[in-house]
Amino acid sequence: MYIDYLYNHPKYVETVSNWICNEFVIESEKNSKKLEQITEYFSKPHYMLVPNIEVKVLQRS
Repeated sequence: MYIDYLYNHPKYVETVSNWICNEFVIESEKNSKKLEQITEYFSKPHYMLVPNIEVKVLQRS
């Protein structure tokens, strides 16, 4: 297991974007545009921004 930037794991961007949208976007503001904006944001590198967007990656052997 290791911690890495979400940007380095594009296959997880949509999943994480959905989690964020479901947990933190106000119900009345939820729409596909908001999800698109979140997904677009998480798809770009933000190495120098705070907070960093990181994920824990489990290695399967």
